[in-house]
Formats: sequence, C-alpha cells, structure tokens
Amino acid sequence: MNFDWEKYLNLAHYLVNQVGNPDLSEAAHRSAASRAYYAVFHFVKAVAFNNGFTIPPKNKHVRHTDLINFYQFNNDLVFKNIGIKLERLWENRKECDYEDKVTTQSYQQLTHESIRYARYVIGWSKTKLST
Repeated sequence: MNFDWEKYLNLAHYLVNQVGNPDLSEAAHRSAASRAYYAVFHFVKAVAFNNGFTIPPKNKHVRHTDLINFYQFNNDLVFKNIGIKLERLWENRKECDYEDKVTTQSYQQLTHESIRYARYVIGWSKTKLST
C-alpha cells in the first residue's frame, strides 16, 4: 500500500494546533513547515511525471531544483504559479531545517504560509491526478 503523502499536511496542522508546551512551539512550527513541503513535493512530482517530467540520467532521484524548474519554466501559467509556490515552500523548509534563526518572517507566519500554500497545491494536484 502506498503512503498517503497528504498525511504529512495533516501532521503539520496537528503540530501547529496541538503543541501545548511553549518551549516546543518553534520546533513544532518548523517541523510543520517541513512536513507541508514534503507533502506537496510528492504530489507535484506525480503530476510532473504525468506531464512529461523525467529524471536526468545522471540522477538517481528527483532533485528539488529540477522539479521546481519543470514547473517554473512551463508554458502553462498555472504550472508556473505552482512552481513559484513550490519554490517558496522549499525555501521555507530549508530555512526551518537548516538555519538557527528564521529571518524572512516569524516562524509562525512562515509555517502558516507553508500550510496555506500546501493546501492549495495539493488541491490542484489532486484535480490533475484525477483526470
């Protein structure tokens, strides 16, 4: 049975809404932003493969930048928009996973933006995958 990647988005919601310990708030938000990105990554990867995306022969796995570029350099404006959101989600994820301080905005704002974008992109992806 295949894993339901949308459960990562559900986990992101849970982490943000259920953290009761203030000492864990930032860690919960950072983890939620990361899970939101990976939920989206797997959905847009499936849509991309259905629309001609291939892994370059030198790669064993899908590289994040290759997938983002597939969307951003697509002639379809909706795909371009998805690419912009995907790149923002990726940047948010990297900031949360690697940086000591979240500097682009508050960690709460960053996480809520990531969850909002993820919800939108997954909804779009589901419609593309059902056709």
